[in-house]
Amino acid sequence: MGDEFSVHAPFVASNNFEIKASTIGMVQNSVQFNGLANEDAHDYLSRFLQICSTFKINGVSDDAIRLRLFPFSLRDWAYRWLTSLSQGSIKTWKDMVEKFLGRCPHHGYASRMQVQIIYNGLNYATRQLIDAAAVGSLSNKYPDEAEQLLESMVDVLTRKLDLFMGSSLRSESVMNCSTCGGGHGAPLCLIASSSIASIENVDYIGGQRNQGNPYSSTYNPE
Repeated sequence: MGDEFSVHAPFVASNNFEIKASTIGMVQNSVQFNGLANEDAHDYLSRFLQICSTFKINGVSDDAIRLRLFPFSLRDWAYRWLTSLSQGSIKTWKDMVEKFLGRCPHHGYASRMQVQIIYNGLNYATRQLIDAAAVGSLSNKYPDEAEQLLESMVDVLTRKLDLFMGSSLRSESVMNCSTCGGGHGAPLCLIASSSIASIENVDYIGGQRNQGNPYSSTYNPE
């Protein structure tokens, strides 16, 4: 879908309505968003709105102007994102902002803020472990150091989990049955199950034979 379909800007009744080429050029030269990780999406939107506020057209809403200019401010990945949206999915400037920031949730967040978000989402015990590894509070580390520390801890935990899972699988594969010596646990042994069934069957038959036998140790005349 092209952006002319994904963005359904409000209708303008005036026949004289026109966004001048100079205005489009100002947007393209002053505020461009490519979609790179180091770009600040919030700052970009703020600068875009500043440019839009420099001119007003009687009878034309702000949404109509903003939505018509917005595609000219995007490049590369960001423009491809806009053109990938479904037809008529954006009808207001609020729709555009919500979808745009929803697609770029971490754009504009400094590394320190990202680390703090991750840290605050952990439970108390895990935060203590991280602070111990950091030899103090993680917040006292430079952002790059904090990121490296978190990545290292994740790598270590991942390797430990892999080793644990591997050893568990190996221990299960060498498990021997105490009844028959097979590669399974005793509760799963068919021989043990059949032996128990045979014993129960013998006890039952013996009990039937002893009924009415006065010489039986279990004889109980009524």
